[in-house]
Amino acid sequence: MAKKDIIEVFIKRPGVMLRRISIANTLEAFQEAVGGYIETYGFYVGGKYVCIICNENGKIDGAEFNFYLNTGWRKEYFVGTVVFVGTDEDEFCSVPVGAIEIQKNIREDIGAYYCYECGVWFDEPLIREVDMEELFGVGNVFSDHHHEKHMFCPFCDSSSIEAKGEFFR
Repeated sequence: MAKKDIIEVFIKRPGVMLRRISIANTLEAFQEAVGGYIETYGFYVGGKYVCIICNENGKIDGAEFNFYLNTGWRKEYFVGTVVFVGTDEDEFCSVPVGAIEIQKNIREDIGAYYCYECGVWFDEPLIREVDMEELFGVGNVFSDHHHEKHMFCPFCDSSSIEAKGEFFR
């Protein structure tokens, strides 16, 4: 199929609802929309492939939180402005689903836990049993291989997390 010059996409800015727009199907137009070099992230919505275009340096540059994407088996969070497009072989095309289908997969509110390492809020930490000697080293109070359950961030696997109640004290 031939590349279309103008395509229909959804744009999502932090704190703003999804909005359908027409955009030039060029690298420059996508870079302008997201404010920098682009990075893509694909997922399936109702059996159709949707591609998210975001700023590849957004997290590093401290861009404002936009939303979480939960595909059931994988979680990711996005910052700054993003664009939802479709794909046709190796070309971008109009997004193949409606706003309601996309909205069902994204979440804009903050979760119950905060990760200091990656700076993201999330609902459920990963819980793992940890050998305290491995964590703190031999010769400490846990040198008898004492095991405890610890919480980890589902995004970066850091244990540097805190519950919302503790964070806002």
